Amino acid sequence: MPEKKTLLLAFYCTGIIVGGGILALPLVSVDTGVIFLLLLLIVLGLIFYLIYLRLLDSVAVALKNKIVLHTGLILYEEGLKHSNLIKYGGLAFTIGLALYTLPADLVYILYGMKSLIQLSSLITISNDIEIILIGLIIVLIVFLSTIIHYKRVIYTGLTSIDLILKIMLMIGIWIATIGIISLINESDVRVIIATSAFSFSLIVSEYFPESFLRNRINLDLREDILPRHKASSYLTIFKLSLIIGTPILAFIILWLSSSLANEVILFPRSIDSLIAATSIIIFMYVGSGIYNILIYGWIIKNKELGNKIVLYAVLISMLTYLVFTLLILLSVDPNILIYSSIKREHAFISLSRKLENIGLSIIGLSIIVIANIFALVSVSIAYLGFTDTMSDRLNIDIGLDRNIIWIIITIIISSSVALLEINDVSKIATDALGIAGNAGGGLFLLILPWLMKDSNGKRRIDLAIIFTIIITILNIFIIYESYSLVAKVIGAISLVLVLLISILVISEAKKH
Repeated sequence: MPEKKTLLLAFYCTGIIVGGGILALPLVSVDTGVIFLLLLLIVLGLIFYLIYLRLLDSVAVALKNKIVLHTGLILYEEGLKHSNLIKYGGLAFTIGLALYTLPADLVYILYGMKSLIQLSSLITISNDIEIILIGLIIVLIVFLSTIIHYKRVIYTGLTSIDLILKIMLMIGIWIATIGIISLINESDVRVIIATSAFSFSLIVSEYFPESFLRNRINLDLREDILPRHKASSYLTIFKLSLIIGTPILAFIILWLSSSLANEVILFPRSIDSLIAATSIIIFMYVGSGIYNILIYGWIIKNKELGNKIVLYAVLISMLTYLVFTLLILLSVDPNILIYSSIKREHAFISLSRKLENIGLSIIGLSIIVIANIFALVSVSIAYLGFTDTMSDRLNIDIGLDRNIIWIIITIIISSSVALLEINDVSKIATDALGIAGNAGGGLFLLILPWLMKDSNGKRRIDLAIIFTIIITILNIFIIYESYSLVAKVIGAISLVLVLLISILVISEAKKH
């Protein structure tokens, strides 16, 4: 298998693991101290790497002597059957995945919507019509180019031209939306337009141009990569370039002006703060993207290749976390990070504030623009991967076409985001759903893989029990620390649900 395909799928998985949450890592260091933060990032990265390897190993051994005629998470279903976990194991995976991905999807669309609105606020009145026209012209050119190009060729997979068309259509929609929003004064209308447009751009990324040309597709999944996975891979490379390149540039500027951080917090402020921060870092590595590479029979039949993809994905994620965090901590003073943490801002805003403090207001503004561009790209990639996994899973459970499920999920999530934002309760809702996401992510990724049989026919029930205890303690602590009654109630319900299902699936594993 060409190394390029291995790297593309590694970047695809990385794009889902490294989401917008990376922007909170430097702020987390205020609680953990830089030494413990770096240690946690490395140790937890290694733990998740082992979990991902076990997951692929369990599926590969289940399909070792079978002809792979299906694609998607039905391959993971074969792994559950092989491990005699089909009843409660399948339930654990579905509920855990839903608790984790749906709240995350809601936050991703929320962040995408807010980024479009914030970028629109930077446009002057004299430029708004030009911005709209630029966006619409890009959209028109993409559609005309697609029609003209594919009258002459047979579509056999995502080429560089297809990728450019896909990305440019998304960018055209974003640009036109930014211009339109800048013309509107009514905040509720701005929210509805921004949410709808961003959701539409996600649908475009998922289906255009491959579904637009579905009658002419001849894609061989035994050797090739799905177009949407290729597109996400290249977007991830762009995203990582932004997330690393921006703080490098800022670091150089601050270093040349002798204005680097006056102090770096080395140790945690308290045990409580360390526990809370640990729960955040744990779920920085939880990504549903690893399940999506199970769609490829050529990975399942070549376990070493799958292991290499996972290794690359975890290493890239870990290095990105470490480099970004260190650059911000060396550049931004602790008091600025603490202020941003209190205000629930992200690290790019902290960096921008530091640059503004030394008189570089234009560069500070540029950082804000870059932060929002990063947010748009980052949450788009993560949303696509998470929703792909959820759609595949529900397709297995209820038999409805995955494409219909995908669009239904997007419509429900985007409608919920608009309603929450209009009623000014999005912060309460996201805090509450975040607790549910922590519990769900632990169930489908930290617990379930250890209950499956590996290539030696062994389970690690002891580790599953240990992770169940860890998740329970962390979530009890998060619930206790929550200020909102809604968060406490939703957190308690999700924790009870996860505990109950964990006990059932562990009992199922012990019986077989």
